[in-house]
Amino acid sequence: MQFITNYNFFYFPLLLLMIVSTYLLGHVFLTTINKRKLPSYFSFFFKSIIGYLIIIFLYSLIKSKGITIHGLLTIPFILLIITFKKDKYFQVKSTGNKFSVFYFAIPIALIFFFQTLYFYNPFTGISYSLDTDNFYYANIGSFIQQIGIENRFLDWINGDLAKPEIYHYADTWLVAIFAEFGLPSAKTITLVVNAFFYFQVYLGALSILEIKTEINFFKSIFALSIFFISCFFINYEDFTFFGYGCVTLVYPKLALITVYLLLSFYFVVQKQYYLLLFSLLSISVIYVALMPPILIGFTLFIITMWLFKKVNSNTSLIFGLILFVFSISFIVYFKTIFSQIDPRLVLEEKEKLSVIPVVISKIKDIVYTFLFNYFYFLKQIIPYLLLTGFICIANAKSRQTTLTLSLFYIFLLLGGMVVFGLRYNYLDSIQFYQNLAYPLTGILGFYYLCEILFTEIKYKTIGRAFVLILLAFNLYSSFQYLKKMHEFNMVYNISKDKKYVNEVMHLVSTEKNPRFAVAKGKADYKTIYDKAYTNTLNPFIGNKINTYMPTSITVFDIPLSEKVEYAEMEKTWIDNSALNFYIQKHKQEKDTTKLQIQFLKANKIQFLEMAKNYKIPSEINEIIDTMVINERNGVKFAKIKKEHYNKY
Repeated sequence: MQFITNYNFFYFPLLLLMIVSTYLLGHVFLTTINKRKLPSYFSFFFKSIIGYLIIIFLYSLIKSKGITIHGLLTIPFILLIITFKKDKYFQVKSTGNKFSVFYFAIPIALIFFFQTLYFYNPFTGISYSLDTDNFYYANIGSFIQQIGIENRFLDWINGDLAKPEIYHYADTWLVAIFAEFGLPSAKTITLVVNAFFYFQVYLGALSILEIKTEINFFKSIFALSIFFISCFFINYEDFTFFGYGCVTLVYPKLALITVYLLLSFYFVVQKQYYLLLFSLLSISVIYVALMPPILIGFTLFIITMWLFKKVNSNTSLIFGLILFVFSISFIVYFKTIFSQIDPRLVLEEKEKLSVIPVVISKIKDIVYTFLFNYFYFLKQIIPYLLLTGFICIANAKSRQTTLTLSLFYIFLLLGGMVVFGLRYNYLDSIQFYQNLAYPLTGILGFYYLCEILFTEIKYKTIGRAFVLILLAFNLYSSFQYLKKMHEFNMVYNISKDKKYVNEVMHLVSTEKNPRFAVAKGKADYKTIYDKAYTNTLNPFIGNKINTYMPTSITVFDIPLSEKVEYAEMEKTWIDNSALNFYIQKHKQEKDTTKLQIQFLKANKIQFLEMAKNYKIPSEINEIIDTMVINERNGVKFAKIKKEHYNKY
């Protein structure tokens, strides 16, 4: 099995198996409730999503013994069953397209081919290693498969001390399923899990497209282009706000979000607001960081629909009750199960005296954040407001739907802006807004393109010219970003030192269940990414084995950043490190070579990876059996002598 999984083509049948199995599971579930006929491509899309939810719901409940955020999926599932059973709650329009497997063949192959480029470029012969977020999520999948607990500190040494922690785990639970069979997590998340969500994005695009027109091969390829429609106006130099193109391709977690937002857009177009609530509650569970902005945005949307009498009072009250029950359930989960609460949520003594100053302060934060970023916010939505106005003038039949979609889009963005404002001075708080803005922008842009290109409207020549201009901006900015990505070297080029790679993998193959530790000198901690435990020295190892999660023996040498938000995160990493837990348990002193050797021995670590600026102490040097050096970057990889452990 290990030999076979070294080759990328092995994962293509797994991808097909996942696509087919999720559809069949969703089909059985929905037809058991109601045997209604659904539009062809939407049927595949919707059933695949249901099948996927069922798989992670059941597996995570069993693996974690019920202690999982996915327990909250019970509420949207109950809502789905009640809604789907009643015909009056589910009426959709379709152009009557017939399902064609042929339209799936090329997109699946293209998606899989793109994913293989993460590991190997057949045109240049360059090999790559999975890095950054993808590598992190792959390791989280391996970790929760081993310990059955949703936690993001990746401490397999002290797994018995791990506590459940709020995070987004949906895709990583799928990685955990494949890890049960010993498959390398780095490759399964890229070639199977991420490719699966990309295919779901394509299905969602087809579902929207079939509302408007009869689908043929060229239109199916057009649906695939939604990957490249992220923002029409992108300043790729501004990396913190509206900063990159091709977002669902570069950051796969956004593909997962895009899938559910596509489903939500579909239900808005079809005026299926109960199922819209199902979609939004589902994404709030499987990507829990988006729960606050989504609930805020949806509440504003429903209130507006009620004010304009598009939703009656009874429906509004029912939605309010469901949202209340869902929110209370989340609070119960948060207080009783997820014990590692962010210390920044704890009020100081002066704040406990009066809630009013705290509320005023938070309102100021929200207003300040909006005013500080209003130019970017306007730049984000103005192209869509122009398109909204054009379509309302050019096609009176779709005017109501277009305005409703625009309101839905704006309210979700506002929800993200509010939460961003509440936590703007914390690291990554922009993602509360960003992770909604990019997918929403791409989906709304795709819908408007469908309106202009595939429906009967006035001023079609003007509309097509406008579309070409916008796509030209998008294409240019996307290429600029890809160039920037290459300059930042987001993946390690390891093919330039093949001798080093081969020697390292030969050493690793000598141990059945290899364990790794990392040592860095203070000069190696140049950026926040160097300090993160997810930034490894030899990431290519993760392409070959199931679990590659090195632990640091020099974690106390990490210099704290001057920025408060960075320093807080770095302290969290240090406090939750395996070495710190070891010290707390054995009451040892910090920063001694003897302690490091005892730690290596106690945890049966066979391999030590050393960064360029790490000065090897003589005691460490004595226990090294074999060492190889990467001439390109100065990284050293050593196998430890087992017999020398006995000296300590």
